[in-house]
Amino acid sequence: MAQENSHQQRDRVRERFTRTAEVFSSFVLTTRTADAELLVEMAAPRGGECVLDVACGPGTFALQFAPRVQTAVGLDVTPAILAQARAAAVAAGASNLFFVNGDSAALPFAAGTFDIVCCGYSLHHMSDAAAALREFARVVRRGGRVAVADMVVAPPGSFAVNNAIEQARDSSHVRTLLPDEFPSMVEAAGLRVSECRTTVSPRSFKSWMSVGGWKLGEETYEATRRLMAQSIEGDTSGFHPLLAEDDSGDIHFQQTTLFIVAEKP
Repeated sequence: MAQENSHQQRDRVRERFTRTAEVFSSFVLTTRTADAELLVEMAAPRGGECVLDVACGPGTFALQFAPRVQTAVGLDVTPAILAQARAAAVAAGASNLFFVNGDSAALPFAAGTFDIVCCGYSLHHMSDAAAALREFARVVRRGGRVAVADMVVAPPGSFAVNNAIEQARDSSHVRTLLPDEFPSMVEAAGLRVSECRTTVSPRSFKSWMSVGGWKLGEETYEATRRLMAQSIEGDTSGFHPLLAEDDSGDIHFQQTTLFIVAEKP
């Protein structure tokens, strides 16, 4: 049953990011560069090292690691998004950056292959995030680092409300973790957390929905907006949403991200 669920989730992710490959790639390659730079800084790569970026998407994090290491490898389950990543690598002149099609649930690498394994904004798409973290720990060498960044449910938000909004927008979303749950899960994978940092990023609801492939008036757009609007009172989602002061009908909100670096003892 677990394997069946994993395969179904892989198909949902592949469908979603095939459908939105271009708009999603444009969004993350322009808005998440600072996030990638922060995770690279925390991971402290050295020149002779080899890095794996799991669920790499269009290569946002791998592109930042590549100039600082000997070899960088990006892995993703969606061929359409890998095409975007390869194009971005060529444009950046990153000749030491390579991409492979593969599943984070069963990484196609031997134990201890990499000095650093990173994963940015992808754990929430994985059917079993704890199992994925164990895979990261397996393929990193002893003394190596696992560097992960993903959204968390910010206080005073409700786990259920936050994830209901995310799942209404994106059927490939599994679960956003709680702030204390995330590092505990990393430690449970056999890693030792060395550093955590939190960032808060402003978002526009209209832009967020556009990146997800939805337009104003469409059922998914309107259903997600209703849930977000209902969470304004009391900030029950943890998104800190506020109606725009103009007549646009937009909702401004914030995404909270936790960055973690852990060492394999």
